[in-house]
Amino acid sequence: MPFDLFGLLDVLFVGAAVPVLARRTERRLGDVGTPPPPFALQAIDTLVSLGILAALSLTAARTNALPLAVRWSPSGRDVLSALGLLALVLAWGPLHWRLRTGPARRLAARRLPRTVPERVQLGLMSLSSGIVEEIAYRGVLFALLARLTHDWVLAALLCSASDALAHAGGGVAGLLAAAAVALLTQALVRLTGSLVPAMAVHVAKDLATGLLDARRAAREPGGAAAPGPPAGPAAPGAAVTPPAPPRS
Repeated sequence: MPFDLFGLLDVLFVGAAVPVLARRTERRLGDVGTPPPPFALQAIDTLVSLGILAALSLTAARTNALPLAVRWSPSGRDVLSALGLLALVLAWGPLHWRLRTGPARRLAARRLPRTVPERVQLGLMSLSSGIVEEIAYRGVLFALLARLTHDWVLAALLCSASDALAHAGGGVAGLLAAAAVALLTQALVRLTGSLVPAMAVHVAKDLATGLLDARRAAREPGGAAAPGPPAGPAAPGAAVTPPAPPRS
């Protein structure tokens, strides 16, 4: 085995369990009959999950002597590459929104900020996920898979597939797009020799996408509020307000 128990746990948890849990969460939140949790509760849940992910990834990196490239001496090529990737991802945003099915849009609407405090919470989640997920996927999981397969390309494909399954939305097109972005981000790490540019792109992408999708959702019929369950019949004996008489 090319890594220890913590490395094995990281591969199983980050590579397999996280995508499964993400799919279950999406199905639960996408259920129109289930009231959406408050945005603050979603933020807390996200930050706790990222804390667990960071703890496992950093432990696996330490016990398996994996170098985490968190230092960066920026060059013009590196900056242009990062900006190009960010521009590509943001350009995909409007099409990605249109490709979402009804349940996928309903799920997205339940996760979008509507108030200033919620936008602040989105910024905190974007910063945390941009740092932690790049360490977890492009850093630790990729390094472990590269040790296991002895093949950079295969390790990048496997890591990108796991990342895409954990983040995809919008059907098959959304899944393929998420995998492509993950693969391009892995290429950015290889090109720059550091996780820092990928972290910066990730943070900016999450924050901009959240804010722009909130505006897109607000322009749709019904606004950004997630639809609730249909109203049922009045309870027996309940008072019913009669309709107002027509004006003459």
